[in-house]
Amino acid sequence: CRLLLSEAFRACHHVIDPKEYVQRCMMDVCSCDGDTQCACATFTHYSRACAYMGVVLSWRNSDTCGVVCDGGKIYSECGSACPVTCENPDMTQECSSNVCVDGCHCPIGTVYDTTTNTCVTRDNCPCTKAGDVYQHGDVIKQDCNNCTCSGGRWNCTDAPCPALCSVIGEDHYVTFDGRRYQFAGGCEYVLVQTKPNDVRPFAVWVQNRGCGFYDDDSCKKSISLKIAGSAVYQMTSNGHVTMGNKELVLPHRDSTLTFHRLSSSFLRMTSSEVEVTWDGAHRIYVKVPPRMKNRLEGLCGVYNLNQADDYRTPTSAITINVAEFGNSWKTDISCSSNQVSTGISVDACVIATSYLTHANVMCSVLKLAFESCNNLVDPSPYVTMCQHDVCHCLHKFNADAQSCRCTVLSAYARACALAGRAIQSSWRDTTSCPVTCTQGRVWDECNNDNCDVTCQMISNANQCNAVSQWECVEGCRCPVGQVFDESIDYCVNKSDCSCYYRNAVYTHGSSREAMCATCRCDGGLWKCESTAGCTRESMCQDGKVWSNCTECQRTCDNMHTSCVQLECHEGCSCPNGTVLSDGKCVTPDHCPCHYRGKSYRDGSWVKQDCNFCRCRNTNWECTERECPAYCSAYGDPHYETFDKRRYEFHGDCTYVLAEDYCGDGVGSFKVTVENVPCSTGGVTCTKALTLYDTIIQMIRGAEPIVSKNPFARPGSPKAEFKITRAGLFLIVKTKIGLTILWDVGTRVYVKLEPKFKRKVCGLCGDFDGNALNDFKTRQGELEASSHMFGDTWKVYSSCPRSEEDPVHPCIVSPQRADWARFACRVIRESPFSSCHAFVDPEPFYQSCLWDSCGCDRGGDCECMCTAIAAYTRECNEAGVHIRWRATGSC
Repeated sequence: CRLLLSEAFRACHHVIDPKEYVQRCMMDVCSCDGDTQCACATFTHYSRACAYMGVVLSWRNSDTCGVVCDGGKIYSECGSACPVTCENPDMTQECSSNVCVDGCHCPIGTVYDTTTNTCVTRDNCPCTKAGDVYQHGDVIKQDCNNCTCSGGRWNCTDAPCPALCSVIGEDHYVTFDGRRYQFAGGCEYVLVQTKPNDVRPFAVWVQNRGCGFYDDDSCKKSISLKIAGSAVYQMTSNGHVTMGNKELVLPHRDSTLTFHRLSSSFLRMTSSEVEVTWDGAHRIYVKVPPRMKNRLEGLCGVYNLNQADDYRTPTSAITINVAEFGNSWKTDISCSSNQVSTGISVDACVIATSYLTHANVMCSVLKLAFESCNNLVDPSPYVTMCQHDVCHCLHKFNADAQSCRCTVLSAYARACALAGRAIQSSWRDTTSCPVTCTQGRVWDECNNDNCDVTCQMISNANQCNAVSQWECVEGCRCPVGQVFDESIDYCVNKSDCSCYYRNAVYTHGSSREAMCATCRCDGGLWKCESTAGCTRESMCQDGKVWSNCTECQRTCDNMHTSCVQLECHEGCSCPNGTVLSDGKCVTPDHCPCHYRGKSYRDGSWVKQDCNFCRCRNTNWECTERECPAYCSAYGDPHYETFDKRRYEFHGDCTYVLAEDYCGDGVGSFKVTVENVPCSTGGVTCTKALTLYDTIIQMIRGAEPIVSKNPFARPGSPKAEFKITRAGLFLIVKTKIGLTILWDVGTRVYVKLEPKFKRKVCGLCGDFDGNALNDFKTRQGELEASSHMFGDTWKVYSSCPRSEEDPVHPCIVSPQRADWARFACRVIRESPFSSCHAFVDPEPFYQSCLWDSCGCDRGGDCECMCTAIAAYTRECNEAGVHIRWRATGSC
């Protein structure tokens, strides 16, 4: 123990007296029966105390308390408490600790590679993607671009890629810009069309039968399209393609497009402007080349890489109400009178709560059978779609929940294949999704009795040629004595056949009005009787005239949408040059503009964000100023980026919320947030915030602490800011165009002026208007899941990784679920109903449920009230001011 008095420790004797440590050492060695290695602990404590006082010793050797380091590390008595890693090479700039620690450290000039637990030069750092590790120089595909791993960062080519719009299941849509929404409607809608006066116009329509949310039967779709000057083509649910009344033989080619069958499941139409791929049932994929950017509109959005304006109506108004948006692209006015078919947006599992548990079980296979793809393609949206479809189909009378589930599983399997992670076909066996005959048909290995007669063939008096007795054909057919009825996609007795007239379908026993006659459908054939005393002039009123086809009746609401007359019903309609308004025919210049459920006269003004829109000739003409953007984090926490991408991230560390030190290490600000547990369940809440330039620490229960930034570059400008309090908020406003608002609880808002567009990064995204690329990591690569994206922005590499898929707190604490639903219901009801047309309440309601069930440490009201307050603030920003705290709950 007298080694403490030797030359090895002499440099520290004048700072710390070693005598007390010698006494401790002797006690330790004696208690170890004379083992001199027991002295090492005392030597180490003395060395640490000296290092803390600024005296770094070098006393270890192979004979005295030697330490062997692996992975290329070397032992140091005073190494950094914030080691630099390949994941976070800027740790020294972000770490606020200047304390040194003894131990094994990477040599100067190297960083720690956590994937191999070795020290490497920064140039040799690997990159990660979806949990896989790639070495320096490796190349991967990202959409149509190549990404090369270089020094721990991905460098990607920047070629513009085609955009894809998807329709999955009965009512799930993903726009060209990646915005997901749910819209159940039983009419014909414009899926995508070029804007007026485009040099190469085209339009794609989707016809939904039985797809209204309250329909009893399962949903059936068909697709119609028109390319430039071509005729109108229709892709029917039986896998056929027709032009007018003529069915085409595939493959079919003309001057503008090509139809061909990719497989037994998929049919594809290809042209120079658009590509449509369809499985003949519930999966539609529309792809367009980059040159179509800013030229499109419809249910697929406007394709400008900005999700915020995807809900644009035919009159150029932007709404947040999905039902209003979807119904605005309806082509048939008569469909709106049918409440069953009118489009709505609703979560089926909320309406049919008794099916939710069953839906959760049925859809859990997405994270089991497809586990190898989960990190590459986020399964969460597909799980949500699957649960909705299962609940919806169970709610219907004639729908198969298993089939509804398999549609979403098939869509996820295709998404994995497109992302480069093909799933083995055995998934159909493990998930009970076999391909079998349906619709009342039976499988026949050798059918040579007759051809497959349909009700439409009977109604149109079409004949088919019998199969040669020497020719054997396998496939699905109707049983003997029955025929296939396309209107219900099922085999029926011939006497029960539906009838067809001008592509419209009428069930057996129903009737239609002809001019001065009534026709009744009887077993696929029409029987008509004349109306006595009827004349053409006596049929119509209010300026209307008799028309052979009323389906494309123009109104003030839909006169800007294209329409194809696939079905024709005779009746009264407005003459050419007029449109229908309040039941009367008027000229188009008498129509008002519509915005969020209200009508506006010509010349009226409304405000959208920081822009103003003027009603002119029934259309809105808006200024195009670039507006400031907000990023928010509140509650559990729930995040919304500058580009309006909402996500959940459950981490327990300090994270970079937003900064402009992106890539080159030069910038002016950095905002970090600290997530700390707020309940025994481990749910995290945003509690602290640090603003870099000058450091401003805002800690709950204390005044803001302002201090110098020890890592600021020499010559850095002096920070200019002002700290104020307004209402519930503590506000930090800077002169560089950055404002921080904190409610001294769990809500944080970051506001940036437009000059920071495309210059920021972090959990708030890159503020470029495109929400699809917001999950960009420190390394510059896009991740699919929020937890993998968020982990790359943690400040301290020693923090644990975030929770990938936490169990919903209302499931963990079911005794709180009823109270949470009762407390949070106010978001869906009065007094907030006046805001529903401006701000979608559903995401905030779901966040309220999560937080109310998750806060089990006495913060019930705070968690619930914070979620409601977050919705209130969004309403305030939209110009809807609500007095809600007067209810007494908060």
